[in-house]
Amino acid sequence: MILLFSVFFFLLIYSWMVYRKKLVYQSGSKTQNRSYLVGGIGLLVFLACFKGMNVGNDTFSYYKLFYFYTGQGTLQKVSAAGTEWMNSIEMGYQLLNKLVGLVTDNYQIFISIISIFCYAVLARFIEKYSSNTALSVILVFLMFYGAYMNLLRQVLALSVVLIFFDALNKNKPVWFTIGVLLATVLFHRSAIICLLFLPMSRYQCKKGFMLFSAGVAGIAVLRGWIPRILSLIGISTGYTSVVAGSSIIFAIIKNVCVFLFSWYLLNGRWKEDCHSLPKSDLNPIIADNLMSWIPFVCLLLSIGALALPVATRFELYFSVFLVVFIPRMVGQSLRKSSNIRIVLAGLLMILILYNAGKIVYRPEWTTEFQYYFFWS
Repeated sequence: MILLFSVFFFLLIYSWMVYRKKLVYQSGSKTQNRSYLVGGIGLLVFLACFKGMNVGNDTFSYYKLFYFYTGQGTLQKVSAAGTEWMNSIEMGYQLLNKLVGLVTDNYQIFISIISIFCYAVLARFIEKYSSNTALSVILVFLMFYGAYMNLLRQVLALSVVLIFFDALNKNKPVWFTIGVLLATVLFHRSAIICLLFLPMSRYQCKKGFMLFSAGVAGIAVLRGWIPRILSLIGISTGYTSVVAGSSIIFAIIKNVCVFLFSWYLLNGRWKEDCHSLPKSDLNPIIADNLMSWIPFVCLLLSIGALALPVATRFELYFSVFLVVFIPRMVGQSLRKSSNIRIVLAGLLMILILYNAGKIVYRPEWTTEFQYYFFWS
């Protein structure tokens, strides 16, 4: 809990030191933005590179994978099922382990390389597309710190998608599709869901569709249809037998709040002139279309996680775009400035409580907050 609040308040205080403005208005020069990215993202990189073995639920699992792919020692204690799983991991991740293993057998260096690369891609994404760098970095910590500590393969896949988002932003869907397929084949199969960005970037999400989809999802969850549908189409996963815990409830509450926040800003008066916003490379049409979808899709996936907890893994690919879309919503809304400050402060408070709630009620799933430095 100390780590959660200390990093959050550092990011807040550091943002004021760099910009000398209230958080809502912290759009600055290129030098200021880069300074904040170096300090804010740099802190998160430091925590990721120098974490101890038990910091993060998946750290030790990936250590065993590194041990397996680099051929260090024997695997006598690994079950046949475990060996089969290790051999089924995506080829890009296997190759990455082997390439690093040619240089060093130090797992700390391996996870540091991944962390530096993934956070560098995220920092580039924020620098290009965010109209409020400080707010974006704070959202990264509150929403994705755990994912970047734990989900090495999925975050690598996400990083590839973020790189190829440049193509989608420039109306080059073929190149974006190639990027999604590369991420899927090389690092994590779940990245295939990012193909949904193709229709989402072209059309607005309508209220009627929202109501219909929410109704169907609710019925499917209550009637237990989702595992049956997966079984019928031949998809089998151990996650279908996992029971949703309190962390899913926290995620639903968080996504309801994000959805209401975006609904309030997007359905009020709206600046049509995007030149009045701080500079960003976002394509305004694609951005507005995606903004109409993403908060709702994240909420829908968290509801689906009541029946299939693995759905939270898919949410990551959509919710990461909120780190640049929320600043855009704040900057482009013509709601009263005082109201915007209040709802933004409320959203940040909800995100803090979301993390604190998981630490208190699901400590076994939040070991990244029980921080200590790297092992010898």
